[in-house]
Amino acid sequence: MKLLLLSTYPPTPCGIAEYTHSLLMHLKLISRHRYIREVTILANEDSERSHDYGTEATVEPVFVVGKGKYDRAIDVLRRVPNHDIAHIQHEYVHHPPFSEEFLKFLSELRKKCRSIVMTMHTVYHVVKGREYVKYQLKLCRYVDLLIVHSKLQEFELLHQGVDVDKIVVIPHGTPHNPFINYKREELCELLGLKAAVNTYVIFIPGFIRWDKGTDVVPELVKYLAKELHENCTVVTAGTPQGSDGVAVFEKLSKYLVPSGKVSAVMIGRYLTRDELLALAALADVIVLPYREYRGHLGVSGMLHTVASSLKPIVCTKVPRLVEYYELVPELVVSLADPREIASMVSYVLENYSYILKKIRPTLSEFVRRTHWSVVASRHLRTYLDIAMSQ
Repeated sequence: MKLLLLSTYPPTPCGIAEYTHSLLMHLKLISRHRYIREVTILANEDSERSHDYGTEATVEPVFVVGKGKYDRAIDVLRRVPNHDIAHIQHEYVHHPPFSEEFLKFLSELRKKCRSIVMTMHTVYHVVKGREYVKYQLKLCRYVDLLIVHSKLQEFELLHQGVDVDKIVVIPHGTPHNPFINYKREELCELLGLKAAVNTYVIFIPGFIRWDKGTDVVPELVKYLAKELHENCTVVTAGTPQGSDGVAVFEKLSKYLVPSGKVSAVMIGRYLTRDELLALAALADVIVLPYREYRGHLGVSGMLHTVASSLKPIVCTKVPRLVEYYELVPELVVSLADPREIASMVSYVLENYSYILKKIRPTLSEFVRRTHWSVVASRHLRTYLDIAMSQ
């Protein structure tokens, strides 16, 4: 089988780029050339034209994220050999709605591939607006199969009129965390956080922007100082993304200061996968203070990444975090309110042994069920099924 993907790709600092790379790495491990003989990636121009020896994929940088222009992608598409399956990793931020150019690209893709699969990382809800839904349904008609990550996304598409047989739910993948058995001192040394070795560590990961809720961190530190009686280190890590992200980052740089027994550490850059997993392993509590744009249904890749540490996660009640809400609703707060989050973090730390004992079996099962090896196997079966049906 020859597989063609359209996706952002490393070294681009992007969750979908990481997603595609992890998927291909595990497809390679389970396929071992028996099923997938060749992989070509039509990637964004921030990636590098190369042969990725890790995934054994040929990478062709052909589009600019968010511009809706696909001339170069179409030119490359016309030059490459025919493929059995095209798999599009779709995100509206990368491929803006109402783009006739993207629909033209899909038409050209149909000429080169027997089947087209699209993973919709974000699904528009009807409250987004009639025109958005109309475009989304047009997009769905161009492909043979849709992959979504949650039942919320699946049922929204069904309500909009997408054929039930056209939708497959495959969860976002979860990595193995190799750092969970490291000693605290080793992790602090590895991460350059020696001062945190005898403190609680609260970790707030992810891109710095409004919908990630990172703008509440300065107030959160102040409320934690009132709630906690022990020393604590709050680590916020991520790179600003978009104009609102730059504004949030400037706010953090100006107002994120220590308060009482609470120290504040800001790592203002894109973390490597190992750094992210090591910080999650070090943390006593992980906080995801997300907000949601109206009418957007997705899931959180960050949730899956940090869940592999098997540590308590305090998060907000938003569609992206519905998987955690279904598993551990007692640690979910209603809003990205710093006072409410601080109160929940304090509750977790005061009852730490009890909460850890209660949630670890649940998180362990979640990690097992959504591990990248399982997710890759589900993708491979989906590819084979659709290839045999054509």
